[in-house]
Parts: sequence; C-alpha cells; structure tokens
Amino acid sequence: MGVIVGFIVLKNIIENNYLKGLSAKLQRRDIDVFDTYTMIGDIKSEIQCLRDDVGVEFQRWCDKAKQLASYIGTEDAKGFKGSV
Repeated sequence: MGVIVGFIVLKNIIENNYLKGLSAKLQRRDIDVFDTYTMIGDIKSEIQCLRDDVGVEFQRWCDKAKQLASYIGTEDAKGFKGSV
C-alpha cells in the first residue's frame, strides 16, 4: 500500500503543475532566465499553500490510493487507515 500512496503523491505533485511549467521553460533553447526566475516565487507560494493544508490534501491522496488499491484488489487496502 505504501508504494501506491507514494505513486499517488508523486503523480499529484507533478500533475498539479508545481514543477511542470518550470521544467518545461528550463528545457527550451531560448530560455528567458528572468521569466523562469520569477516563476520560482509563484511555485514557492503554491507549495506553501499545499504545506499549510497538508492534512486535508494528504487525506485526499490517501483516499485515491485506497480506491486504486481496492480496484486492483490488494489486501492492504482493507486495513489501511491513511490518515495523518
């Protein structure tokens, strides 16, 4: 079950564009360093909001992990508490 929770957490961090936009800009050939640098402040504030509400967000991610575990039929899904 821990692997599933880790997968869900990683998927949500990447999927929610915390790092996606920044990494895309850094991979371009014509990098505008100033624009990319200003994005860092925005990303830091988004991550701070996530940290401020981590209990609720992690519970949501654990619920998704339990749904996935139940769907694939793992035994651990029945006894997993998944709360912080």
